[in-house]
Amino acid sequence: MVDINRGRRSIILCVNDIQLHLDNLREDIQIDFISIATTRTAFEQVRNIQWYFVSGNTNNLYKNIRLQIGRGLGGIVWRTGRTHEENDIQAKKAKLLTYPIARSEKLTYVYGIPLQKEDQVIGVLLAGNRTNRTLSIEEKQRIDNYVNQLEQLIEVWIKHASDE
Repeated sequence: MVDINRGRRSIILCVNDIQLHLDNLREDIQIDFISIATTRTAFEQVRNIQWYFVSGNTNNLYKNIRLQIGRGLGGIVWRTGRTHEENDIQAKKAKLLTYPIARSEKLTYVYGIPLQKEDQVIGVLLAGNRTNRTLSIEEKQRIDNYVNQLEQLIEVWIKHASDE
């Protein structure tokens, strides 16, 4: 017999751990906003991702953002499997139209990092500022220190989320 409550406790603990890591990372590098976009479906079937975890948000509009792979900041990082950095976004109207998370959170600077498992993207970590302050090399290295733990947590969360 499967203990459903045990599975729910596991996913709640996982969500809490992810949120704690994001909050700690945001404070560690003194960034305005940090989030993770991922999927709740099997990776072979991924067509859309959304922002499930955030820290430093000013509203809840992120909950309504769904990105096709290759579109938006998260979709670009997911498709390429590489980091992506943009500055002065608020001054670029075309970018604002294609980057809904930057528009809704009024982000001027963003830095996106793929979260991976065995060379397969399983999520996108996005750090952003509402000013033009960019991340230093040292700050990017500190983000990298969190990435491995976040990759493991996201993998567990997806497994539990897709089981529900």
